[in-house]
Amino acid sequence: MTFVDGEQNVIKGVIFGNLICTCSILTSDLRRAVLRMFTDNETESMVQPTPQSKIKCWTRAVEVTLRSEGYILIFTMMLLLSMERLLMFGNMRWHRFVFSTSHKRYWYIFCGVILISKIVVDWVTAQEQFGAGLEPICIYFSTPSQTEDIVIIAEIVVMIISLMGQIYSLILYRYRCDRAEGLEKMRLLRERRTTNGIVVASIIVFFSEILPWTLNLALQQCSPCMNMRILFISVRYLGLLFCAFLSIFIHPDIQEGVTQLIVYPVWKRIGRSCYKKNHPVYLGT
Repeated sequence: MTFVDGEQNVIKGVIFGNLICTCSILTSDLRRAVLRMFTDNETESMVQPTPQSKIKCWTRAVEVTLRSEGYILIFTMMLLLSMERLLMFGNMRWHRFVFSTSHKRYWYIFCGVILISKIVVDWVTAQEQFGAGLEPICIYFSTPSQTEDIVIIAEIVVMIISLMGQIYSLILYRYRCDRAEGLEKMRLLRERRTTNGIVVASIIVFFSEILPWTLNLALQQCSPCMNMRILFISVRYLGLLFCAFLSIFIHPDIQEGVTQLIVYPVWKRIGRSCYKKNHPVYLGT
């Protein structure tokens, strides 16, 4: 068996995290559009800060918390993918042990602890900023704090480590593939598609997540750079969608499941429709 259950669950985690962020972004944009439709003076009511607490803002805008959890899930899953690839080409025995089906509950617990810890940090930080002036629209980037900046820097470091791990795993793959023979050679060739796909996904995450986050922090105090920061955010939105679809198609098992659930039924229905149009049934006179 080429793919163990643990690896498939990690890739599903990346997909789930991307979808959470994407849904929260769509919800945020929809809420922003509704507020603009029913607001008389958009400039004063949506841009000027009001003395409301950050907790009140986050309670009204649940997608802010969901987006934060989606990002931390993506970063955690990418780190696990990096470790999985390193063990796959570095030590197959440890790979089978660490990512076996019997150990997947420990990874669920680990991810759950990370997500709960992020929620606790977010809400404790919100308590510390009680009464601070925030925009009524409650945009994700309008609720900054020093603690959150530290968390963002930590996430950037994790993603850089993950990317370096993916690149090193690709080097290990080339090294092992050149020296492997027989069944080992066949196994490595079967892993080539997944490995290349994960590396491409990591590079996309670097340019759509790490680089915009870093530049956004560097230009945080630069008022004339607001348009550039908006451009960085747009790039990150596109990266989330692209990574979600790419993660689906780099794993054969997940791709087969998506094909059976979506592609085959749609194609079958189209085929039946075309058959009925081109082959009328004679009912007699």
